[in-house]
Amino acid sequence: MRHRATLTADDIQILLEIQRRLNRLEKQAQELIDINNRMWSKRGIEMRFDETDESLVVSIGGEEQRIKFHRADPKVPVKVGASMGTSAYHAAASDAADEEERALRIELEEKIEGYYQSAHRILKLFGRTPGLTQIKCVAITRVRNNLIEHPKDGALYSFGVGTTGPRVKPMYQGAQEFNDDGLVPNTIELVAAIVSGCSA
Repeated sequence: MRHRATLTADDIQILLEIQRRLNRLEKQAQELIDINNRMWSKRGIEMRFDETDESLVVSIGGEEQRIKFHRADPKVPVKVGASMGTSAYHAAASDAADEEERALRIELEEKIEGYYQSAHRILKLFGRTPGLTQIKCVAITRVRNNLIEHPKDGALYSFGVGTTGPRVKPMYQGAQEFNDDGLVPNTIELVAAIVSGCSA
């Protein structure tokens, strides 16, 4: 706020809205991660990559299964990029296992859509006041536009939880045009965009 003398009353209102929305996003992100973790723990599924024999180890309820990968090139070892485990449900067609899960699903659905709407609004507000440049965050924009506001045919009304946080519309019929990577990587991208917009 060092440039306060050059800001108009409208500029100050925009900055206050950005600040308020950022505070809300922080709280919403914490709540969503908590919901994600609670729902994920109910799945009882663990996955890890074992480099010693290049297999994916899946543990469900104490039982362990290994999925062995075969090298495309015998000289190049199998590597796993960002580790991701996920579980999804069709919100309009599947029943929750119990009352707690039903309540968690409703809370997740409401909060995650609100999170992306508010994050998208922050993107729009940047660049409208002196000292802040217009910013872009492809992950936030695509989830908000392609999965929440204007989903294409084939995107089922579904939600997921997992190691990268909650996800929007992970279930799809046919070829999927865009896949939500999860709240955690999307938020990291958003924070990086905001920092660059403030320091430009």
